[in-house]
Amino acid sequence: MSSSSSSSPILRIEGLIKARFKRRLNRFVGLVELNDREEEVHITNTGRLHDILVPGREVLIKGIDGGRLRYRLIAAKDVESLYSIPDVRTQSMVFERLLERDRIPYLAGCSLVSRNPRIGDSMLDYLLRCGDRDVLIETKSAVLRVDDAASYPDCPTTRGQRHVRELIRLVSRGEAAYIIFISALPRVRCFKPYRAGDPEIYRLLGKALRAGVGVKALSIYMDSQGYVYLENPDLPLCREWVEEL
Repeated sequence: MSSSSSSSPILRIEGLIKARFKRRLNRFVGLVELNDREEEVHITNTGRLHDILVPGREVLIKGIDGGRLRYRLIAAKDVESLYSIPDVRTQSMVFERLLERDRIPYLAGCSLVSRNPRIGDSMLDYLLRCGDRDVLIETKSAVLRVDDAASYPDCPTTRGQRHVRELIRLVSRGEAAYIIFISALPRVRCFKPYRAGDPEIYRLLGKALRAGVGVKALSIYMDSQGYVYLENPDLPLCREWVEEL
């Protein structure tokens, strides 16, 4: 693992249940085998997740209240006894805990002002106060493994394109802004955008980096007991991508 990995967990997701993934029914619902019966589960990640939600793979689900679905899919077995975390709600919880604990080096000393600030035509994830400056943050779920790199996106995303354009616009008028990829995969070396997933996102992220948007990534993973660990708080951008720019 990375030398930046911490031996102490960031948080624990309680009440996880092991199940076996069968298939995806639509963007938000999957089918799992649980105690010899089929159960529909909520999927919060709208990516295709073809390399994570593999039929027959062990997954971790959690009971939820209200609505037709009784469970939410949290994690999927990845390497050895470690799990990737496609659930975007868990990713957001981890990001906020890291922020509270000052575990993200380039956001050290920053405090959360508000969630989901509306900026222009977009709703971003966070507004932070860092010293005497406001900093806007958009986070994205990077759970596609390409060789030993974490990547995003695994399919076209007009919403993602809109967010990156908004961040470029904000930086061009003097605002501070980051797009942070939460690489919720164990044992990844670096982050890079996935050109085949969305060529326009690939182009826009290069433009954002050149324009001064903070393009960053961090890597996390989960164990079988539901403990979430920070592997690298500042996962580097893959050199092969940066050298193309």
